[in-house]
Amino acid sequence: AIMLNNTYFDIAKNPWWEQDFTPLDIPEAKFVSRFALSDLKRMFYGSDLMLLIRGLRRLGKTTLIKQLIADVLHQKRYPGQNIYFVEFTEQYNDLKLVLSQIPNDSLTIIDEIQYCRRWKDQIKLFLDTYPRKRVVVTGSSRLDNGGRASHW
Repeated sequence: AIMLNNTYFDIAKNPWWEQDFTPLDIPEAKFVSRFALSDLKRMFYGSDLMLLIRGLRRLGKTTLIKQLIADVLHQKRYPGQNIYFVEFTEQYNDLKLVLSQIPNDSLTIIDEIQYCRRWKDQIKLFLDTYPRKRVVVTGSSRLDNGGRASHW
């Protein structure tokens, strides 16, 4: 078994690792679904590409992700032990360390990716090296380059 770095891999943020967990144990799963959830599920289930959810702060990106996790668990696409939710901050944003600890056949969700410098290059190299790992990232509009929209 992998020994995960507790700074990034917190059981409180990954309650689906618990034995008796059900998708309805995710509080956000009970929230009213926004229109964006159906689009997100269509893109997630329809492709194995990395997904980037970008938007202004406090618009509900994390809620949307938690609703996706609940759906993934309900659909049994990944077992709870293979879903890794990591929240970056200005202080804790070591993407290389996080990605190095993720096992194959897993789903990794990184919230607030804008705190990591050069994240696009690191994730591209990671996915080229480990194609059996799935990544979804969220970030604020600070991901823009000089006001221009950035797509990847």
